Amino acid sequence: MSPPNHGQFSDSRYAILLEPGTHNVNIDVGFYTTVHGLGRTPNDVSLASLICQDGAKEMTMGALDNFWRGAENLSVHPTGGKMIWASSQASPLRRIVVNGDLDLYQYIPPF
Repeated sequence: MSPPNHGQFSDSRYAILLEPGTHNVNIDVGFYTTVHGLGRTPNDVSLASLICQDGAKEMTMGALDNFWRGAENLSVHPTGGKMIWASSQASPLRRIVVNGDLDLYQYIPPF
């Protein structure tokens, strides 16, 4: 079972490097993780889904505690037509092409 903060104080660091091409993968970007497309342009690397989910189900934390992650130089064809990047500071999206909607929050209905 993962901690409620999804590894905020972990010492693990991850870089996912993707060669040019179409990758039928869904990547959920967590703390201390970056995803990089290695093509010359963002359209050289295509993903099925890239998501940064809300960090906690508690109303007091949420996406304001989602930081230290990023993605660069790739295109996304989001499952269900939308990509979610619910994050706060230090969570850049650089050179990203989203073929669909981009939500900068994740609504989680109350219990």
